[in-house]
Amino acid sequence: MLDVVPKEEFEWKQKFMAKYSVYVTSLSFLFFFSVVFLPCPEQNDQYVNLILGFLMGTAVSQFISYYFGSSVKDKPTIPSGG
Repeated sequence: MLDVVPKEEFEWKQKFMAKYSVYVTSLSFLFFFSVVFLPCPEQNDQYVNLILGFLMGTAVSQFISYYFGSSVKDKPTIPSGG
């Protein structure tokens, strides 16, 4: 049986995902630029590398793959009338 999601709930989820992805991506880029352009204490280098690896490997790439990757082919298509 196919569960039907109400239109309001679907729209709410879409808006939340869009806002959340902009928020996480913005914070990630802010961290990237602060690491590159601002001085960092020598003892924090390992933490900076760990956080950068996490952000580049999971947080940003998950949002990119969600919007442009594998989930695009999972979206329903409108059948043609022909």
